[in-house]
Amino acid sequence: MDRRGYLLFGAAVVCAGLTSGFREFEVSGLVGRTRDTSGLLSIVELDDRERPYFDADPATFSGTGDGSVEFGSDGGFTMVLASHEGDGPFSLTAGGNRGSEPETIIETAGPGASLTGVGMAATSYTLAVTGSSSWELTLAQPSSPAEEVRESPARAAGTGEAIVGPVDTTDGARVRAIHEGDGPFAASLFLEASTGVFDPDVLFETTGPIDDAASTSVAGVAWAVVRTAGSWALEFDVPR
Repeated sequence: MDRRGYLLFGAAVVCAGLTSGFREFEVSGLVGRTRDTSGLLSIVELDDRERPYFDADPATFSGTGDGSVEFGSDGGFTMVLASHEGDGPFSLTAGGNRGSEPETIIETAGPGASLTGVGMAATSYTLAVTGSSSWELTLAQPSSPAEEVRESPARAAGTGEAIVGPVDTTDGARVRAIHEGDGPFAASLFLEASTGVFDPDVLFETTGPIDDAASTSVAGVAWAVVRTAGSWALEFDVPR
């Protein structure tokens, strides 16, 4: 599907590259450096691949102030990476053009970068940006090479927001989460090929430190989305 973005309203919107601020991520198997298959990959570290983020055609947009663009989704898990330079509030809302209700997928304030993931159907979406200054967006729908898919046991650790994977949960998985901060912590799992709109398996959603495990209902190649400001670790193991 053609993923070219078109200006609907607001300031001029152009295709642009996006330099991520998410570099505090540590794994044992970074792409292009090792072949340790126990280490999950950080999706933002895949931006320099021949297929960035394992996507043959990632979409990038930039603009200033309120604006709206069209994103042609092929269907499946979608990485959303946004940066905003203003001091005021910033939000990104996605609405399908088949009558689905709009969903706010990023809502923050002040300058910085935000990373999240959503499931999208194979249709065109209107992405509405509310912001007071310059912003940039990158959306990618990974299709992971078989040789890059991790199997349990596998782990990742980092600080702040992250998307890690791809991990094969076809036979199930038990996921352990460790969070050391006092603030909110959430970890969700998305099937890479899922077209269930905005519908992950929420494994953990809490505030404060946690060291707990949960089983997932997601079966297939999957990506985990971590939302927190603190230090964390995820460990995937075979189900008990």
